Amino acid sequence: MYLRDGKKVIAAIKEAKAGNVQKAIGYLEDSDADIQEIAAFWDFDYVTICDLFEHTTDGQKSIVGPFCGAFSSKDKNKPFTGIAFKGTTTQKEWNTNIDRDPKVTGDDKILWNTNVSKGIFNALFGTYGDSGVPMDHIMEFIEKSASHKGSTRLVPHSTGHSLGASYATLCYSQLLLYYSTNPVEWTLGDMYNYGSPRIGEDSFAARLRTAVRNAPGSTWRIVNANDSVTSVPPVPKHLYVFEPLEDDPRIYIHVDTAYHISTSTAPVLMDSEIGRNPGPAPKTVEYLQDVQHQKDHKQSQYWEALRVANGITGA
Repeated sequence: MYLRDGKKVIAAIKEAKAGNVQKAIGYLEDSDADIQEIAAFWDFDYVTICDLFEHTTDGQKSIVGPFCGAFSSKDKNKPFTGIAFKGTTTQKEWNTNIDRDPKVTGDDKILWNTNVSKGIFNALFGTYGDSGVPMDHIMEFIEKSASHKGSTRLVPHSTGHSLGASYATLCYSQLLLYYSTNPVEWTLGDMYNYGSPRIGEDSFAARLRTAVRNAPGSTWRIVNANDSVTSVPPVPKHLYVFEPLEDDPRIYIHVDTAYHISTSTAPVLMDSEIGRNPGPAPKTVEYLQDVQHQKDHKQSQYWEALRVANGITGA
């Protein structure tokens, strides 16, 4: 998802505003050409669902929305789709990450009315003018895809890295809640997130764990080596500019099930945080800013560690 060419999207917007519709369409098609190439290599169809990471949600000034798309099987007798989210590449996306006050969803039909990180919630469930609500578009895509029936039901999965993992977690949770309370023509698959920060309070993580026990899919959180992003929040507030020099009291909890991977050891099952209090700021600023720990968060490092986890060595 990081292969999306933002410059070509900006060019498309300029051409559209100038009335050059065909040029605008051409730029948009070119903007995801590298993603389409990867999809074709794996014999998948790819379609962009939400392209909002340069757009501010209604009522917000600093946060932006997700960029996500779907990789789908071409075999109607083995139908599945992977909803994939892009991680952070812009300053406004970083603002979305750190807008992390607890936000109660206010509705039992949305994430079980639990407390989650405000920026991520508003970005995925907020309204973007005529562009609507990202989560609604994802649900509509799944429902529409499920209507093209083969011999088996569609299986949707959710995945992402970093900020994308935060989105993937909330997306999967909402799909899980909807799947468990509504008649649907699809069968919920799995969630795979990589390098995710904590994004919800204990109530959210606990409800997700309970709900997935009665669902056909599973949730998998993957942590590479000493990836510093997976330690936040909580985090010392003075890691961020203009914040006071005091520990952050917010207590967010990681979701289950988690595996620790690296390029040197086999995968290790991690202890659950649910029902436990990790305390404010479990990691120091020095730990979070360590160059190697930041490097451990990179997609390339996750790829190499995943190869080792799957017993793949060499080129």
